[in-house]
Amino acid sequence: MKKILLLFAFLMLQLFLSTSSYAAPAKIKVIVRGKALTMDTAPVVSSGRTLVPMRDIFECLDAYVEWNDKTKSITATRSGKVVKLKIGDKKGFINDTPVVLDASPSITKGRTLVPLRFVGEAFGAKVEWDNGTRTINISTDDLVEKTYNTSGNINNEGYVCSSGDYDYISFYNLGTYKIKHGSSEKVKINGNPVSFINIVGDWMYFVYSEKYPVESERDRLYRMKLNGTSSTKITSDKVLYASIVDDWIYYINQSDYDRPYKIRLDGKGRQKISDDTVSNLVVSNGWIFFERDGDLCRMRTNGKDESVLCEEITGNLNFNNTKDTLIFSLFNDEDRGIYKIKTNGTGIEKIVSTSVNSLNYSEGFIYYNDFLGNLYKIKEDGSEKKKISTGVKGSLNISGDWIYYTSYVMPKSLSDMDIPDEDINSNEDMESDEDNEISEKIDIKSKEFRVKTDGSVKQNMDKEGIFQDIQTFIPGTTSSTPMPITVTSVPRPQATLSPKDIAKHTEAIYLIKTFDEDGEPIGSGTGFNIESSGIIVTNYHVIEGATTIKCSVNNSTTYDVEYILNYNVMRDIAILKLKNTSNLPFLSLGDSDKLELAEEVVAIGNPLELQNSVSTGIVSGLRVLFGMSYIQTSAAISPGNSGGPLINSYGEVIGITTMSMANTQNINFAVPINSVKKLFPTAAMIPLLAASREESVFEESEPNNTLEKAADYPPNSTMEGTIKDEKDLDYFKFNLTNKCKVILVGISEGAFLTEESQDDLSIILIDSNGKQIAKSVSQVESELKTQNLTMELEPGSYYILVKSAEGYKAEEFKDNSSNEYGIIFLTD
Repeated sequence: MKKILLLFAFLMLQLFLSTSSYAAPAKIKVIVRGKALTMDTAPVVSSGRTLVPMRDIFECLDAYVEWNDKTKSITATRSGKVVKLKIGDKKGFINDTPVVLDASPSITKGRTLVPLRFVGEAFGAKVEWDNGTRTINISTDDLVEKTYNTSGNINNEGYVCSSGDYDYISFYNLGTYKIKHGSSEKVKINGNPVSFINIVGDWMYFVYSEKYPVESERDRLYRMKLNGTSSTKITSDKVLYASIVDDWIYYINQSDYDRPYKIRLDGKGRQKISDDTVSNLVVSNGWIFFERDGDLCRMRTNGKDESVLCEEITGNLNFNNTKDTLIFSLFNDEDRGIYKIKTNGTGIEKIVSTSVNSLNYSEGFIYYNDFLGNLYKIKEDGSEKKKISTGVKGSLNISGDWIYYTSYVMPKSLSDMDIPDEDINSNEDMESDEDNEISEKIDIKSKEFRVKTDGSVKQNMDKEGIFQDIQTFIPGTTSSTPMPITVTSVPRPQATLSPKDIAKHTEAIYLIKTFDEDGEPIGSGTGFNIESSGIIVTNYHVIEGATTIKCSVNNSTTYDVEYILNYNVMRDIAILKLKNTSNLPFLSLGDSDKLELAEEVVAIGNPLELQNSVSTGIVSGLRVLFGMSYIQTSAAISPGNSGGPLINSYGEVIGITTMSMANTQNINFAVPINSVKKLFPTAAMIPLLAASREESVFEESEPNNTLEKAADYPPNSTMEGTIKDEKDLDYFKFNLTNKCKVILVGISEGAFLTEESQDDLSIILIDSNGKQIAKSVSQVESELKTQNLTMELEPGSYYILVKSAEGYKAEEFKDNSSNEYGIIFLTD
């Protein structure tokens, strides 16, 4: 009987024990940061509390967890908070303060389980239980996540980081500096250029660039004091996109096939997060966002719960201010542009349709540049788009109200090297082994700039001491002092002059030399004086990109150019004003509208800087090419002649020698002098740097499908766009301040003339009231079928509509998916 009672008592005890700890129903879910948490083993309920796998819960809350097998204890650390637990012990510790637990940690089926509510709340998360759905929801919305540079900067090489009163910035050829806010002077802290800068307290974390002298240390992650001392290597991995969030450094490990890794600030806890090969990595709120095989994806910072948010994306990744939205760019022709998407993968929306070299986000605005160097700002909702600068071709880093960028410059003479002839738009363009070999063979120069976020000020930061201000000028947006040009009228000689007599007047013809910010020569050409005060006419391409221009005459006297009086990039005209000059010899101007075929002409220029070289010929033709007038001449024109005078037999300038047709004999062209005269009334004092870097090619940006959303299109420039289907409408707007003739020439992908050619493009001119006032007609020009529209217009506001031609149906769009076009917009 006693044995029966003991057996009964034992069975009751086993029943009690088995019901005090039991497997949770399978339908219990744990939601962390908006998504079900994948765990290695199912939760267990003990004493009314849910226990979950130790590493799953700690790591999804970004804690660093350590297991002591000897003492069976757990230590987890996050943002200075230390949590300690021990198997079977109902007493835990938060920063050494004891806390009584409702349920003790345990080991079940080889897995260490910890109390979910205690862990979540210990690290500041909100833990809620929904009995109806048997769901535990852990929210981290109240947690303050610490970041140490912006995602936008890190995804643009991270060479600028703001901390305290300073911007810390790396210059490609100079090293690493700090710049006090409100100051225009830099202080060197390290002689080596770096990237992916993050600043934590008085420590700078960074990656040495390919310029570092010790090859084995290039692309390695280091840290140093902000004064440049105590440099220490964190990891031997080759690192990209190093981004610090709370206690962790997240990065792409080039040493392991571009897989994502993380490591603690103290160099401990190095972990491979995933076996995926990734690119473009940003981190926020427990999630890693990245690009994989062209898809935008996310996964937890412990590598679990991976999902695809958006397919076929390429380009930069940025967060908006609230970090609930990702902003990214697409490069493909059909869907190129800037997009936004919620971090959970919902609500994808195109902000603007455009090509993007680099983009960044700050204070409600997206800043981006295209591959032509035009810098824009636009609000997140697609409104208030504004062009704020030109000549900006590098990756964009932002701090405060400054946008930083680096322009990389290839040497002019590369004839002995097999190097691609293309722009370098960012440091990433030089990151392949092949490109590194090229950069070691030649000294790639860099120029460091910053521009205000409103475009008002641009500065060159290369020089020691105070930064050099670069005056900005964007036609139609930046004011300049009007200075209309008047020239002295000279009576025409009664008799014609011989070429020998004309060649005697070289004292008014100048050798033009251009120089960059460092005083290095860019190129040379020809110009001629048209007034005794020193007004020089030349081609725009002669002065393009120049910081300094010098004009010399007869291999003797040299003058500086003070400013630009006017220019037209499309017509290749520039008018320069010499500094402190008077009583200079000048050439008189003829009337190019009265030219006749076979009229004798003389060209004088400086080919290969051989001053005052003379050639003779005739007027071979009078041409109009894509809306622009040219004089065709047999007078020889060689490199260096550009910008020189084409002179008639009365000694009058009737054109600017401009170009020769390749692989032909004696087919040369000059810009008619009357095209120059039309720039006289609107001349102004334009800063040299502003005019010499003007871009004349723009890209269509959508949405622009209504008059209200029409994109700005300045006259005397080219617009590149795409008609996606027969319903796509592209509206542009422009303003005229003077009465003039407007010329529009449209060229589409289908413009090459064949027997089956058809009109696939239509251009319509619309007045300020929305009324159609003109429509383009097709014309064959240089074996191309073009759309042409010419009309005299009064001052005011107007619109241009570009759309598919009537009868060009959906079938044709399917066969020609990109349907790109170009519009040449001229005023005369």
